[in-house]
Amino acid sequence: MSAKLLSEKEQKQIFKAIELGTHTHRNRLIFSFGLYAGLRSIELCNLKVSDVIDDANKVKEVINLKKEQVKGNKSNSVYVSEKLKKEILRYIAIDTNKLTNRHDYLFKTQKRTQFTAGGIQLLIKTVSENANVFGVTSHSLRRTFITGLSNKMISARVIQKLARHSSLAITQLYIETNDEQ
Repeated sequence: MSAKLLSEKEQKQIFKAIELGTHTHRNRLIFSFGLYAGLRSIELCNLKVSDVIDDANKVKEVINLKKEQVKGNKSNSVYVSEKLKKEILRYIAIDTNKLTNRHDYLFKTQKRTQFTAGGIQLLIKTVSENANVFGVTSHSLRRTFITGLSNKMISARVIQKLARHSSLAITQLYIETNDEQ
C-alpha cells in the first residue's frame, strides 16, 4: 500500500522532464490527472473525450465515470479542480481533433490505440525515471493527491469522497502524516 509519495521538487522534476520528452501534452495531462484528481491507471486508460469535455467544448466540472471505466464496478464522480481544468484546456487546444471525435479515448498510445492500465503504469514509471525520480507508480500519483488534500487540512470524509473510496479506513491508509501537520 505504501506507494512512493512525491515531493514538490520531484513533481517539478517530472514535469520538467515531460516538457523535454516526446508526447509532452499527453504525458503532462496523464500526470496532472493523477496528481490533481487521483485517477487510477484503469480510469486514465478508459477516459473518453466526452467524459471530460461537454457539447459546448467546455471542461466539465465533474467527470462521471461509468462502472465499466473504474475499479470496483461502481460509477464514480471526479471533481475537476481549476488547476486540472487548465491542463485539460491546454491539451485540447493542442489536439483539436479530440473535439471532433468525442467518443474516442482521451489518451492514445503512439500507435493511436487505447492505452491499457499496464501501458499507463509503464509510461508513468518511464517518464519518472527519465526525470531521475525512481520508484514512482500510478499509485504514487494518487497517494500524493490524497496526502496533499490531508496536508491542506481537508476533512477525512471529504478526502474519502474525492478519492472515491468506499471506506474511510482505505483512505486513511493512503495518507502520509508529517511533522508540519
